[in-house]
Amino acid sequence: MTDRNDRSTERRPAEGVRIIGAEEAQAALEAGQAAGRLTEDELRFGDVPP
Repeated sequence: MTDRNDRSTERRPAEGVRIIGAEEAQAALEAGQAAGRLTEDELRFGDVPP
């Protein structure tokens, strides 16, 4: 059995948010890697269709 205080020196990369600039954001939109904001009349996740 291993000791709980014995920590591995290898770490998994943490999940997070990456801040990008306006040019990189525009390029991602044009490449289809990201989506723009939804308009007021578009359904969002969890909305029930009429």
